Amino acid sequence: MDKGQQLREACYDGELDRAKQLVDEGVDVDSMDEDGCTPLIATNGHVDITRFLLDRGANVNSRDDEEWTPLHHAAWRGHDEAARLIIERGANLHMKDSIYSSTPLDYAKQFNRSSTAAVIEAAIKSIKVIYTSSQDLQQDTVTFKDFNNNIIIISDNDIPDGFELEGKPTFTPQYIQQCIDHLPNNTSSSTDHEDNIQADNLHDILAQRLQHWGMNLLHLIAFYPRELLSSDTHEAISSLLTKCPKATTSIDIDGMTPLHHAAMNLPKKKISQECHDLLLTRSQPIVVHRAIEAGLNWEYLRPIVMAKVNALTMGDEESGIMPFMLAAEKCNDDNEDDNEDDNEDDNDDGGTQCRLSSLSMAYELLCLKPDVMKEYDEFNQGKRTLDSSTCTGPSDGSTKRSRAL
Repeated sequence: MDKGQQLREACYDGELDRAKQLVDEGVDVDSMDEDGCTPLIATNGHVDITRFLLDRGANVNSRDDEEWTPLHHAAWRGHDEAARLIIERGANLHMKDSIYSSTPLDYAKQFNRSSTAAVIEAAIKSIKVIYTSSQDLQQDTVTFKDFNNNIIIISDNDIPDGFELEGKPTFTPQYIQQCIDHLPNNTSSSTDHEDNIQADNLHDILAQRLQHWGMNLLHLIAFYPRELLSSDTHEAISSLLTKCPKATTSIDIDGMTPLHHAAMNLPKKKISQECHDLLLTRSQPIVVHRAIEAGLNWEYLRPIVMAKVNALTMGDEESGIMPFMLAAEKCNDDNEDDNEDDNEDDNDDGGTQCRLSSLSMAYELLCLKPDVMKEYDEFNQGKRTLDSSTCTGPSDGSTKRSRAL
């Protein structure tokens, strides 16, 4: 038995130590048998092995000889946690197999894997923008039938202009660049707009979809994978930010800035490292506050905080609240929301996890900048003293006494 087969069997049987040993010996994590089965496809729902293979670079969208992906197999078998992890790492939700043209969701429903179907449906519901290669689009190996009608499909420049799939148009980097080129130059009067990207300058359909999601063109660039990366990408971002300086802080309907999407897409390999780093460099420190308000997980937020550490001593533009306080406030909001739901659902695991996550984030933020609370107290003490002196009125005793009363 070759070592590739040994690895697949170890993965299927849940033998993590054996799998680690074989990979350390140099066995390819994407090795296939005669049916195209990879170790990731063979994991049989073992989450620890699934995570190990993904950490070692396994292709989350590998396909066997029937075009089944690891997510197809997880959906068919009803492996909820494995499906959730695979999705978090960038599994395509819109791939069809070659036998029945079915998606992972189709199989989850067909075999009555209701909880797995719910995991996949929740992921599909959250998708606003998706990249699909021109090859997959033209060979009809994908479908968007379960996605929101306003989904924005990005493809490479090899797709013909005006190409549609299932009535949904596709947009290429070349077309998006043309949209950027036609945007008016930034002027002092136009900076009053949140992101200075006017719908009149965009294709009607693209403008409609961006407006639906509350996005701007920079949000779309946050979904450029490595295969779309070129020197033109840097030029597009620089040109867009020159014309629309507030685009980096503009938030979508979920409170997410372009950088937040880029941070989430990076571990999924749905954006290039270079494009992510460029957005990180060009984004303003206030994106840290926006990320906390949007509920961005700490694993995605931490690299942003480390690059924008000066944001930890900055108050929010509107409330004046610092990041650690926003995290603590988020915990309180999660607690209130959970209390409202107590009568409807006895399962407190989700609410407890959210509160613990927010508290942990507040703690981490304070650890990164221990003096921030002292600085905040000193600032507020000075502000209270200034407010008190400003509000001091006539010095007659009756007035002072009436105020005391």
